[in-house]
Amino acid sequence: MSRPNRVRDYFVTSEMTAKLIDAAPDTQWNLIIALWRLAGLRKMEIFGITWADVLWDQGRFRVRSPKTAQHEGRESRMVPISPVLSYLEAAFNEAEEGTEQVVTRYSTNNFNLHKPFLQIIKNAGLQPWPKLIQNLKASCETEWLDSEMPAHVVAAWIGHSVKVQNDSYA
Repeated sequence: MSRPNRVRDYFVTSEMTAKLIDAAPDTQWNLIIALWRLAGLRKMEIFGITWADVLWDQGRFRVRSPKTAQHEGRESRMVPISPVLSYLEAAFNEAEEGTEQVVTRYSTNNFNLHKPFLQIIKNAGLQPWPKLIQNLKASCETEWLDSEMPAHVVAAWIGHSVKVQNDSYA
């Protein structure tokens, strides 16, 4: 049985996350960082969220997942809104009327999010870690698991199985 290589695992703390958000240039980057680290989204999942997906009254939002879309019933998942509520509210308040997408600064055609994110990391006075965006998602999952959330609930929010969680994240 093969084991995942854990050498590049890195935990991005809450304090580091606060520094990143403080160093971010605008509301959109605050939201992007929050979605990755505080809501456990994959790099490109941020572009699939529309304002119609944000269910303010239900305290959750829908995340469409290109990575799992080919699996029946896993085209999307629901994620709690509370960790990112203030960032969503700020982005909503700044959005032009009629804007559908939550993240508008970049598009799915702009795959080079690493370069500006690296600059934010440096501006925050932090050293880059091995897997810039994936380590944010993994840190979110670890934090949720450490908070005594049931593993199956966390796995559903993050968008994979408990087996994948145990093998690769927990």
